[in-house]
Amino acid sequence: MSPGREVYKLDRKAEILSKKVVLLLFTQYNLVGFDSGFSANAYELLCPYSATDLARIQAIELKLKKSSVVQNQLWEEASTTNRDYNQLLHEMAVAQYELNRP
Repeated sequence: MSPGREVYKLDRKAEILSKKVVLLLFTQYNLVGFDSGFSANAYELLCPYSATDLARIQAIELKLKKSSVVQNQLWEEASTTNRDYNQLLHEMAVAQYELNRP
């Protein structure tokens, strides 16, 4: 990556595929958020879900939003790990979908 490039403008999939190795480094300081969703995001980029899969995941997200216990858990995790609430919700829905995948 050349100096001055803005990371948010990069094509993540192209960047990952252009590398032979992707190495993630973590220290005790930033280990709380582990990989900040990188693994889940990379998986979705490289193994995209079908429209049917995405509809099922979205239905799970809506169901999770109705649970006050889940909401409290997600907000607390978002606060302590400095991660995006919606991303955490999506990751939880994907995890549930994968566990019960047809």
